[in-house]
Amino acid sequence: MPDVMAGKLPGVTLTDAEKTLVKSASQTVFNEITSLETSIEGGKSITSTVVSALETDFGSFETCWTGVKAGQQPSACADIATTTTGN
Repeated sequence: MPDVMAGKLPGVTLTDAEKTLVKSASQTVFNEITSLETSIEGGKSITSTVVSALETDFGSFETCWTGVKAGQQPSACADIATTTTGN
């Protein structure tokens, strides 16, 4: 991903807006993973709802990233960038 953001991947050029959107989407997924990890380390029980939400976000991010690499801006990018779940 850093190479794409830096414009080093042939055939893939992201606008500043696309870079912001992808960064936001990836940060959302990272935050959810971190939250889940913190809960597990703290001995808290995790629910299937939280795990399912994270799986959904991974799928959305994959769709987002695939679309951006193809020069598109799928709605999954905006969806994941604004998604938050609790555990």
